[in-house]
Order: sequence, then C-alpha cells, then structure tokens
Amino acid sequence: MNQSQIDGLRMSFDSLGHQRCAELVERFYTRLLGEHPALRPVFPRDLREYILQSSTALGIFVRSLSRIETLEASLMELGASFHRRGAQPQHYGVGRETLLRELRATLSANWTPELEADWTEALNMAASMMLRGAGRARGKAA
Repeated sequence: MNQSQIDGLRMSFDSLGHQRCAELVERFYTRLLGEHPALRPVFPRDLREYILQSSTALGIFVRSLSRIETLEASLMELGASFHRRGAQPQHYGVGRETLLRELRATLSANWTPELEADWTEALNMAASMMLRGAGRARGKAA
C-alpha cells in the first residue's frame, strides 16, 4: 500500500471515533455469526470483551499499516488460534466481506470505490498473514 492509501484508511477510521468503531465491530460480529452460525465456535462465548479487544485491534492495525510487518507475528498467531477453533480458509473472505459491508454502511457519506478498494487490500494483507499462521498450525498438527 502506498502512503496515500494508508492516509485515506486512517482518516476513514479516525472519523469513526471510539464509540462508532465499537458499534461497527459489534454489528460485524452480529452479522457474521448470524449469517454464518458455523463460525460461532471460533469466537468466545461471551463476545462483550472480545468486541472491545477487536475494536482496539482494528485501530492498531490501521495505525500500523505503514509498518505492517510489525503485526505479522500477532496476526499469524491469531490465524493459528482461529484454525485450532475450526476456522477454514474460506472464512477469511466471509469475514472480509462482512466487515466491508459494515464499514460501507457506517461510513456511507464518505465511502468511495477507492476507499473500498483500499480497505479490501488492507484486509487482504491481514488475512494473508492470518492464513499463513493457520497453515503453520495445520502443518504442526499433521
């Protein structure tokens, strides 16, 4: 990603503020688990604390885009953890699309095709690292 893309993502994320970000993440999990109930075992039974952690993690992710490699180990471990709880590779695309829908709805006044492409690229980078971690966990289990 280039700096202009990163700046655009940061601006869009910052426009959410803490409260709207937490609401976006809550809607994300509600929609994701409502539309894909098979994913329920991947996440903690009580999502309240997990939603707050995910909201914080999303902020860290956006702020770290210019040095994404600093998050690689954490994202790989998250992917390994998801794998151990039953996540499959196709679930990452489902999660990306669900998060994009919630971002689009929340940022509707400022949402553009370019912003959607940039968010998609950023989320694909995260998913790629998570999938590498899941692959390593799969390899160790075999």
